[in-house]
Amino acid sequence: MWQTREQAKKLFSSLQKKIATANPEVKELITEDGIATVINKFYVDVTVCSENGQKPFNLFEILCDPNFLLIVYVELKTRGLKSPGSDDVPTHNVTPGGIVKLSKELKAQKYKPNPVRRVYIPKSDGSKRPLGIASTRDKIVQLGLKKLLTPIYEKKFLKTSFGFRPGKNCHSALKTIDISWRNTTWFIEADVVKAFDRIHHNILRKILKRDIREPTILDLIGKQLKAGYVDFSDLGNSQIVNTIGTPQGSVISPLLCNIYLHPFDVFMDDVLLKVWNTPRTDQVSVEYKKGLRSTGNDWEPIHDQIKKIAPGVTSKVIRKQLAEVKKLDIVAREVPYYETDPNHHKLKYVRYADDFLIGYVGPKINAWIVLQQAAYFLESELKLQMHPTKSGVKHHEKGTLFLGYHLHGNYRLKPQYNKELGQRTRSNWIKFGIPVRKIFKRFAEKGFFQIAKKGKQTRYVARRVDKWLFLPSDEAVVHKFNSVARGLAEYYSGSRTPSQLIEFWANIKRSLALTLSHRHNKKTAKYAFKKWGNDLKVSEKVWWKKPEMKNTGKWKGTGLLTNIIDHKLVGSPFPKTLASITSASQLDCAIPNCPNSAEEWHHIKHRKRNKKASLQIAAKQIPICKKHHVLIHNGNYDGPSLKKIAGYTMDSLLDYLKDQ
Repeated sequence: MWQTREQAKKLFSSLQKKIATANPEVKELITEDGIATVINKFYVDVTVCSENGQKPFNLFEILCDPNFLLIVYVELKTRGLKSPGSDDVPTHNVTPGGIVKLSKELKAQKYKPNPVRRVYIPKSDGSKRPLGIASTRDKIVQLGLKKLLTPIYEKKFLKTSFGFRPGKNCHSALKTIDISWRNTTWFIEADVVKAFDRIHHNILRKILKRDIREPTILDLIGKQLKAGYVDFSDLGNSQIVNTIGTPQGSVISPLLCNIYLHPFDVFMDDVLLKVWNTPRTDQVSVEYKKGLRSTGNDWEPIHDQIKKIAPGVTSKVIRKQLAEVKKLDIVAREVPYYETDPNHHKLKYVRYADDFLIGYVGPKINAWIVLQQAAYFLESELKLQMHPTKSGVKHHEKGTLFLGYHLHGNYRLKPQYNKELGQRTRSNWIKFGIPVRKIFKRFAEKGFFQIAKKGKQTRYVARRVDKWLFLPSDEAVVHKFNSVARGLAEYYSGSRTPSQLIEFWANIKRSLALTLSHRHNKKTAKYAFKKWGNDLKVSEKVWWKKPEMKNTGKWKGTGLLTNIIDHKLVGSPFPKTLASITSASQLDCAIPNCPNSAEEWHHIKHRKRNKKASLQIAAKQIPICKKHHVLIHNGNYDGPSLKKIAGYTMDSLLDYLKDQ
């Protein structure tokens, strides 16, 4: 209880200024005692009850508590979920009064979520993935629901599920494959077609009903699912009511996807894994035994000849020495230690969100049967379909791609004789390769490389990274490149062949050199290397740091590949205004005789006339207050000519800041 009180005190003090200026109703409903009570209630009623297998009571009551919603809101800000939805209200604009209002709407069951704002993220195959960004108030409700449902379902979810779960990540799934999938013969690839977009609402409600008995909670989830989307780039593509699926990008979607696919995990665990896993009868092969015999084999005449040549040596010593030679002969002839068991089958299964992989040991025809059985369950029970061309069966030598790694086996490597074991050994581990070409392709799409073709050959070469040309300093550019390199190296720390990335490190280092050169109006990487040295040491403490990638094969990484590449690099390729250098609020309004401080940057020449996006930040701009900015864009400004007002360019602004 003492820890609960300390948590409540810390959280309440961080918002005390906002609460102090709120109306009396807010001060009455949101208190330090109320926060402590709801923290304790959440822990006892939800977490502990879920761990004991009991049904927590009245989740809806906890969700409607303004103190609980305030805790969720603080966590929302901490997690950095700040992108505004269709209502265009940023996260930091939510007030304690808004929290209380949301609480009242929930209690009166008048809450109605807004349509999400749809944006598109480019995929590696050239298509685009739609993401839905909910409004801030809807994010609060979704995160509240997620916090209440997670302890309940974490008790139910199986060990084969790894996606978006506490304490689990991509490396957890890959480590499981590394440890327990030895000698896997066939990789069964299963690509579900748009799993998030095809979640059937009625089926999901039936699954939720098995564990959630409160209709109010089920109705809230239903409202979140049915909220449509608004596509501001193409309003004709908008949909106000959603009849199927859950938008990718929403706070609660990953949990709902795991809940929806949990019956499939149970089917795999209770049915397919039991049917297709049979114990192996480990019997030493007849040929192996025969090769080690002292008598009755081809080695007996050799023993007799040695005895004639060296009569003083006892038969015991001769046979002991011949035993070592026999073992080496068995290794050279690749005689199997165990007899092949035709009745032995082994099936393994791992799922990460809507991506899953099945490993099988046995005849190939059975691998196809397993794939068909899995596809039938998904279609008949969950209304999901497997992609007809992207799903299939791959042999271990060819391998498969899973969670950014190339999984493959090479069990036919020359066997080695292990003196400690007294028998021959052969590698039966799955190898985790790095798909370098695919990584090059992803980074080329993000502007790090460009394609150079020579005849039929295609390769990736370095290029400047345009969106980082206008960072405040050279040190900031180097920090960006180092950050991307560290993230990639950490994710691929599970591979035992880090040398595959040598070419990538060389090219991305050259991209850094080109970016630094163009910042100084030079066009070649040679200038950067000559000015800052081979390590591009731009200051005493900042230089290019190639990841050493020690401890490979240890699965130390904690990040997702999408976090490393997409999250860090997605966004506008070029900054549009001088705000990337300094905020306009640091200056006075440029309009003569205006007493207000500036709030925004305004382009003297309309941005649409600057056809090249890279030129927009370089154009002349003036800092102005919001009032004058609205007047200008509405055509109601009647002051001095804007062209005659002394504005700023990048160079003049940097010079001004240096003098301050």
